[in-house]
Amino acid sequence: MNPPQQTNPEYFPPPTYYCNKSGHQLTWKSSSGHPCAECKNKNCRSRYWCQQCSEAFCLQCMPPPLFGIMCGAGHPMKLSIVPHHVCDYCSETIQNQAHRCQICDFDVCPNCLLQKED
Repeated sequence: MNPPQQTNPEYFPPPTYYCNKSGHQLTWKSSSGHPCAECKNKNCRSRYWCQQCSEAFCLQCMPPPLFGIMCGAGHPMKLSIVPHHVCDYCSETIQNQAHRCQICDFDVCPNCLLQKED
């Protein structure tokens, strides 16, 4: 018999993405340090990872949705004061506040968040 599902208010089901090359399901990583398999950018903080192909995808090629203010792993992002951090969407330095996932070290500046809501 399966144990009952527990609901965690700090977790939302993450979106499911698939590798463009093979169709394998991708997983979200804090940061892989690998070049992007799509754009070949070596200086990116790639987040989505294909375990079977050992390939990463950057946020520009595969941006996570920001509906519900959650990171790609499904953790809620909280408005935080994070001066001198860098926005993971636009790579601009954050001046004061941003939405942040502490678990994934993922920050989104107010400008990018507003653009994603449009």
